[in-house]
Amino acid sequence: MNIPQNTWTQGPGDFLTLVSTGGEVLSGINNNGQGYGALASSNIKFSNGEILTVSGTSATLAFIPNGSFLLIIKNGIVLSGNGIDYTISGNSIIFEIAAQSTDTYAAWYTY
Repeated sequence: MNIPQNTWTQGPGDFLTLVSTGGEVLSGINNNGQGYGALASSNIKFSNGEILTVSGTSATLAFIPNGSFLLIIKNGIVLSGNGIDYTISGNSIIFEIAAQSTDTYAAWYTY
């Protein structure tokens, strides 16, 4: 398997793993939200699958993301930030489309 340089991928038992060009694991986050490699020695914390309550177009994260990683999933589909599917300011999220009663949202992010 050819993984591009410094790409986040899912490893066995891990949520995310950063792999170098040579296949060396640089850092990652396991399913318990614990970092290893470069992330183990940092003060980075991870919110793992936080269920979001969305009212209309608004939701609030439990913590303010630090900007290095944010993943929001709606009904199993990864959403795009930067005003495409949502915008974020602090820990407040504004979605471009209002939530329906059957929609489910979850977030993974570093803070």
